[in-house]
Amino acid sequence: MPVALVTGANRGIGLEFVRQLLARGYEVHAFHRKSIGGLADLACETLNLHCVDVADNSAVEQAMETIRSPIDLLINNAAVYDGHVGSMLNTSGEEVMQMFSVNAVGPFRTVKAAWSLLSRAERPIVAMISTGMASITDRPGSNAPGYRVSKAALNMVGQLLRHDLHAIGGSVVLLCPGWVATDMGGRGASLTPQQSVRGMLARIDEQHNEVSGRFVGYDGSPRPW
Repeated sequence: MPVALVTGANRGIGLEFVRQLLARGYEVHAFHRKSIGGLADLACETLNLHCVDVADNSAVEQAMETIRSPIDLLINNAAVYDGHVGSMLNTSGEEVMQMFSVNAVGPFRTVKAAWSLLSRAERPIVAMISTGMASITDRPGSNAPGYRVSKAALNMVGQLLRHDLHAIGGSVVLLCPGWVATDMGGRGASLTPQQSVRGMLARIDEQHNEVSGRFVGYDGSPRPW
């Protein structure tokens, strides 16, 4: 049975990843920061819940020590969003640091803590849930500046991890989920979580070493850096 770990798994895109991975026959380790949220409705023998804040290094490490099986798929989905509109000056330094800690450093913490488990898998895949808002060359707006810069940093984290993953036969993919109708995306979004996650899992299915490090949309379209 393949094993997956999903962070930020109690709602939205993370919860839908858990739902679809369970349906595919995965054993899933679901990280949630506080409430288990929608995970309560998915309770089964192959779902393992872990209360973990990815901004807390010791909490991430302790959770990994309870996992015994190799991790075939690690989905770094946990994120925080500022929602500010306009100038970067509308965002405080403290808010930017929090977003960096969760959105960029959190995935690094998680991969590092899971490294021995990833190394034991035959072909481990790390998926970073990024965003089109992280693009430097394609700048559609100025809202959520802290979120944008932290996700741009996440893209670099993914690129740097590509080399380490290659050494253990693994790969990394940076995924843009599209505009999804979640608490973060809002009700006016054009995609359902089911559509977005179905597409992202298709991208993960086609992942291999030669395309490791790519930044791609849920629909397979290359995303501009």
